[in-house]
Amino acid sequence: VTYMKPLLKVRTVTLGLSLLPNQPDAWDLELARAAAFVSSARRRLEDAGYEVQTTRISSQSFESWVDVSDATAALEAFRRLDATLLRLGVGLFNAGPATSPEGLALVPQIVALGPRISASGAMPGPLDRAAASRLADAILTISQTTAGGEGNFQFCASFNVPPKTPFFPASYHEGASPSFAIGCETSELLAHAMPRAGGDLPRAKALLVDTFTDQLLPLQAIARQLSQAHGLQYDGIDASVAPMGDA
Repeated sequence: VTYMKPLLKVRTVTLGLSLLPNQPDAWDLELARAAAFVSSARRRLEDAGYEVQTTRISSQSFESWVDVSDATAALEAFRRLDATLLRLGVGLFNAGPATSPEGLALVPQIVALGPRISASGAMPGPLDRAAASRLADAILTISQTTAGGEGNFQFCASFNVPPKTPFFPASYHEGASPSFAIGCETSELLAHAMPRAGGDLPRAKALLVDTFTDQLLPLQAIARQLSQAHGLQYDGIDASVAPMGDA
């Protein structure tokens, strides 16, 4: 089978893992393993001709590995974690969703530690006005306590988001074993396919299906090779358009 050269960009290779409660030395070990994997995955994809924009690591909800009832101790744990991320060269880490008012109250302070740690706030239901109000308060606080309000690139209110999505800030992990997923920027695929449809919508659909299939199958093949080589579960590809810049 012959495929066209890569048109899509790899926005992220995201490794998801579960951290043990209140065991920062174990966190360091797990994060070092994760950092080694995403670096290896980047090299493999770049060798295959892909532009890899970022690599990322996400965990399960931080409320399962940090005691949010002790805000001072929790923030100290995050300062230590941030220093570990810096030492390992990990630029993007997601601490998962806040699931309680106490956890959500910590998020603006976590985000204010620097650019490396992201989180989300989970909406438990579409009609939960109290939870929506708390999430809005967190977003407002972050807008007022980070330069230009840009800390909100590290936080979102999420609803009905499944685990193991690769994109931040909604990404989080579930399960004892680590796994990885790939997120793409596919705007170039639309630019390649759509003009050839001449305004014919059924033809546009067929061209998009053919183009995405042609582009995603070789990426999937590499992901499966990485999965086998590293003994990690592969969770799939998010093929969102996800445009950046002049895309």
